[in-house]
Amino acid sequence: VALLRTIPGVGPITASAIVATVGSGKQFNNGREFAAWLGLTPLNKSSGGKERLGHISKMGDQYIRRLLVLGMTSRIRSIRSEPERFDPWFADILSRKPSRVAAVAMANKTARMIWAVLKPPDADAAWFTQYDQSNALARCYSVVFFLQTRRSQ
Repeated sequence: VALLRTIPGVGPITASAIVATVGSGKQFNNGREFAAWLGLTPLNKSSGGKERLGHISKMGDQYIRRLLVLGMTSRIRSIRSEPERFDPWFADILSRKPSRVAAVAMANKTARMIWAVLKPPDADAAWFTQYDQSNALARCYSVVFFLQTRRSQ
């Protein structure tokens, strides 16, 4: 619970609800599966090579999803008052999307970070050992960095 509370937007109630419901998170193969289980990923209605992403699926645990979206809504207020203190991704999505849509997108990203913190590193994941595993934010950002470098290759 203490590691989850270090993630911005995750408080004591959210962290304890996630740990009580999910446990270690080993039942999910990746962060996207965890976010989909929470109902934070868009519905995919693609056909004929044309990609159509719809609204969030709302499948899964409504309580945790509501807590995450509420936490991100409070972060939006902080980002609007002091945008220079936050990741540019947050300011960018707030400039492009309505605040409720941005809150859901930020909750989706936070859910993936939560999964990265919950799931213990695998023995064969050598990229994980080079980062400080005692600091939850370092673990979150290392996973995000790893995913971005994999995506760009």
